[in-house]
Amino acid sequence: MNKIEQAYLIIKKYSTTGEQINNDTILENLAIDSLAFVSLMVELEKLFQVELSDDSLDFSVYDKVEDIIKVFIN
Repeated sequence: MNKIEQAYLIIKKYSTTGEQINNDTILENLAIDSLAFVSLMVELEKLFQVELSDDSLDFSVYDKVEDIIKVFIN
């Protein structure tokens, strides 16, 4: 399993809807609250071995799962 697939699983873990996760999934549809989002991002930081700025932990910056993944692979 590659890191992007692992990231999908991490995101799904924090979703309360059970919706299928892919790049086009709208984050708002996953019903992830702000505290869970920060935990999710910290877990992704560990997976990708990247430390993000505090600005990157603002849920409102992201629309789709793809937007989160791009932060870690660019």
